[in-house]
Amino acid sequence: MQRAATLRRVILLKDILRRDIRLREAILRRSTLRRRRSSRKKVVGRHAWRDAWLRFAAAACWKPASEEEPPAACG
Repeated sequence: MQRAATLRRVILLKDILRRDIRLREAILRRSTLRRRRSSRKKVVGRHAWRDAWLRFAAAACWKPASEEEPPAACG
């Protein structure tokens, strides 16, 4: 993980030194990457929460309203 971050930093510095992009754009791009990564963490966390909830529902012999069947189905 840290190696990837260092690699990104090196690429960013090379971009600046080559003057392909201005410093401001490089910083903006870096912050956008960071923002994208943090939002992905939230999505992954949400999926883990949903999966845990569905496992609980299955163990308790209970189904979400969308999949609900007559009470007799829960032996």
